[in-house]
Amino acid sequence: MCKRTTNDPLLRLFLDKYGLHMLSVPRENAKVGDLYVFDGKRVSTPGQVKYFLDTPLTMPKTFIGENMADVVGQLTHGISFKVGVSLLEGFLVAMGAGGLVGKLRTGYETKGVKTMKFCFEHATRDYVDAMQLGSKLSRHKLKEENALYREGSQYYLVTAVARSSAISINAEGDNSQAVDLEAELFKVGGVDLGVSVSNSGKGKLTFEGKKSLAFGVELYELMYDSKRGALRLLLPPGLIKVQGDSGAPIATPAFIGGRDGEVLLDVE
Repeated sequence: MCKRTTNDPLLRLFLDKYGLHMLSVPRENAKVGDLYVFDGKRVSTPGQVKYFLDTPLTMPKTFIGENMADVVGQLTHGISFKVGVSLLEGFLVAMGAGGLVGKLRTGYETKGVKTMKFCFEHATRDYVDAMQLGSKLSRHKLKEENALYREGSQYYLVTAVARSSAISINAEGDNSQAVDLEAELFKVGGVDLGVSVSNSGKGKLTFEGKKSLAFGVELYELMYDSKRGALRLLLPPGLIKVQGDSGAPIATPAFIGGRDGEVLLDVE
């Protein structure tokens, strides 16, 4: 899609405030406590971290459904039709509205759509206190006999999940002219779409489903402290002062591929 160095207003909000990896394919069942394994080339399908530890882990309280008010309605800059329609299709398929995908793509192509802007509606965030989680992890070790364990791999733990049940798309043709597909969608009558579709005018369509899908995850990298024989959340290379504190280092969200990597996280 684009690099994390982008100046796109919505993506900067996701990256700078929430530390989110945008999922290339939205997921219904993503949850706090998922573990991703990165072998330097590929990111594994996530599984719960409790199955990857030597003894059972009691997770901290998960706060559910925090309103991401600053995200709702915030549009991206224009992105290419290819990337935009791929994002939309991923959401529609995950919502169970795969039957609408072909009709939309054909309609947009026929009308000469060049760029698309998108935003999330009803965005919420599930999360745990990362510092409390780090304290609990310090009593554990990785289970090396797990089939996913590999020497040299990196392990990333989900501490927050961003969700939305609706996505809005603004389609534009040449000279940034809005492209309206209301008539094309009307022709789909009788098909169980799995979503409700509303038209706000000026080329904006909003697709809302019954499922709240995860579109982004916050990750912390796990490291093994050989001296203490315990897990740690990876600390930043410099000290970070918080609210006049003494300057003790704190763990911060990590980005697979670094802060200049790709915005979208592709999972096997």
